[in-house]
Amino acid sequence: MATHISEVNVGAYRGISNLSVTGLGDINVITGENNSGKTSFLEAIQIICRPNDFDNIVMVSRQRDRFNMLLSRFSPSQYSSFLGIFNKTQTSLGISISGISGEREWSVKLTGEVRESLLSEEQISELSNRASWNSVAINEVVDTFFGRIVTNNVEAEQSVINEVDVMYNRYSSTTRRNGSGELIPLRYVSPIDHIVNDAFGDITRNEKLAADVIALLQSSFDEDILDLRTVEEENGRTVRMIEHKDLGRMPVSTYGDGIKKVISLAKFIAEANDGILLIDEFETSIHTTAMSEVFSFVTQMCKERNVQLFLTTHSDETIQKLLQCVNTRDSIRLITLFKNHEKTSARVLSGEDALLARNELGLELR
Repeated sequence: MATHISEVNVGAYRGISNLSVTGLGDINVITGENNSGKTSFLEAIQIICRPNDFDNIVMVSRQRDRFNMLLSRFSPSQYSSFLGIFNKTQTSLGISISGISGEREWSVKLTGEVRESLLSEEQISELSNRASWNSVAINEVVDTFFGRIVTNNVEAEQSVINEVDVMYNRYSSTTRRNGSGELIPLRYVSPIDHIVNDAFGDITRNEKLAADVIALLQSSFDEDILDLRTVEEENGRTVRMIEHKDLGRMPVSTYGDGIKKVISLAKFIAEANDGILLIDEFETSIHTTAMSEVFSFVTQMCKERNVQLFLTTHSDETIQKLLQCVNTRDSIRLITLFKNHEKTSARVLSGEDALLARNELGLELR
């Protein structure tokens, strides 16, 4: 595996304040109480790996609303989601994140304020091409975030500082640019990705990856699973099928979410080649009886593809199983987050120390 990023510091982001996590490993398990900042920590890594991209910050702020977006009337606006990234204990709006990889250190700071403003000429021109244009008044005054992104990239004692002014309101548009501006390749797996994203086709087009996934499904879920197939029916519809020894071809939708989760994880690991994989709530849809085999599969794939792994969990049973199935415990870090009103702290233990603390000292690891 690989340690592409060895240290992450979060001065301010959502509920995290003044957090420093050093000595990161190949495998990093993030735990802590509810609302301690586990998901926020993963989001901070997403932002620091693409520091100059304001659109990326907006997209990251929106991730938590993906399920609600399926039911649009319950979904907050993208602008409201963006304002949620600012730490409410601070007197001003700002985020501050930095990272270290080898001899390289880089940081991103976004500061700004919200004030009323007319729509810009650029926004009016863009909105004129949208179907919703009739509902927008040219002279409408809207709350607008005016800010500045300052990034600093230090490598070989050379410092490169970049500053960009940004403006954002509820009529602004953003674009996700896969791979654009990434300092380190990165993929994020949300707790619902296996439900809302179709990873099946990507797996079946990769013969070796498909074989690995089928072997895992056989050992963890059903030994009579034979193959994964994409079948075109007479009506022209394309159906994802699992070929079973006794049941024949069955739509993948008839199986539980655990199988879909494994397929989704395999897809994202392949895409994170030579980079970082973030998995939020690893245990979602995976039964404890399959946890060890699925985690071993994930870590082996990450090792083969030179991927550094970060995952969150709030399950004590999951932590125990993860620690027990890692062959080299020097490569794993158990990071427990603690939060108070002024500071977020982290306890970082190696896999060996974590097991010792739990089994001999009775320490609560979550």
